[in-house]
Order: sequence, then C-alpha cells, then structure tokens
Amino acid sequence: MKFLLFSVILSIVLGVQFLTAKKIECYTQFGLCDERLYALSQQLKYIRLLWPLPHKTAAALFSSPHIKQISLRRRLPDTLIVTLKLTRPIGVVSSMLGGSATIDDSGNVLETTPASGLPVLFITEKIQTGAPLDGHVVDSLRILAQIRTLVSAPISARLEKNTLAAQISPATQVLINLDKPAQNWYTALQVIWERSRIEGKKPQIIDLRFKSPVLTY
Repeated sequence: MKFLLFSVILSIVLGVQFLTAKKIECYTQFGLCDERLYALSQQLKYIRLLWPLPHKTAAALFSSPHIKQISLRRRLPDTLIVTLKLTRPIGVVSSMLGGSATIDDSGNVLETTPASGLPVLFITEKIQTGAPLDGHVVDSLRILAQIRTLVSAPISARLEKNTLAAQISPATQVLINLDKPAQNWYTALQVIWERSRIEGKKPQIIDLRFKSPVLTY
C-alpha cells in the first residue's frame, strides 16, 4: 500500500517536473499568428504544463494596444496553445504629405503596410506611428467601415471641416455630419442604396446631414 502511494506521488511529481510545453501553437481570430507574434509565443516554450499557466508573463510578452485579449490553454502532454484577440483593421489613412497607414477599430496606427480593400481616407496631416489620430479621423473611419458593408466598390473619402465626403461609387458621394450624425443615417443609406440598385438610377449626392436625406440626381 505504501509502495503504491509512493508510486502515485512520484508520478505526480515527475509529471509536474517533466510535462513541459515543447510545442507552442499561436492563433488569432483571423487564423494563425503572423511571424512576429509566433516568434513571441515561442518564448513560452518549456513552461511546466501542470503548474498554473503563466498568464502574467504572456500579458507582458504580448503587451500591445493592438492585442485586446490573451488566453492560454494546455494540450497534454506537451503543447501550449496561445490565442490572441486582435483589434480589427477598419481603414487606411493617406496623408497629402505622403505616406499611408492602416488604422484599427481602436483608432491605433498599425505598424503594417496599408491593407488593400479597406476604405481610404485622405487627410492633410502627417501620419505618425504611435501618435493619436484626430477624433474626426477615427470617427470617419468607423463610419466608412459601416458603409463598406453596403457597397462593393472601393470607398475613398476626405474631410471637409466637420463633414465626411465619401465616394461610394464613381457616380455617388455620401455626406455625413461628423459633429452630429443623423441617428438613422445607416438605415437611410441602406434603403436609398438598395432602391437605387433596383431602379438602376443612382443619385450623385446622398446628403445625410439633415433629419431627412437629401438626394441630388
């Protein structure tokens, strides 16, 4: 009996000591981690899997405004799985002074090359990685990300004081008041755009700055 108890205790001790993370798998909500995140995840190799997982170490390792959430789980006998929830790119800012950057849904400038297919907002200010963007710029990109769900054509836009002027097709421009957007602007645009598609007659300007949309053909 004593020998059996000793064997069990010895097995547990050895398991704690020797069941380590020999493999690290790294994922985001978009799929596999990129090379940089994967390389960071490899620093968690050889942690003991039967000990509490090192959440504080992982939080320090992946400290970035572009990472919203970090979770760790074990797959015995030798694998640690790292799952990261990243901020989502919503648009590209292009400066008249030169340079472009992808912006995420938290308003951060991503340290990556501009992504294709996203709405493009032209601004006059210089883009600086790590520097906060003007509030109107971030609001504009969030609005453009919503408009993008309605149209298939590439979207470009510019700021004119407190007005966002978005070109949603070669023939149609949408105007939105950034200081006080109409409460139902998205629903109104959805109805107008769908109706124009069915009728085959698209307005040149869809002005959503007022209580009721104003259309110019």
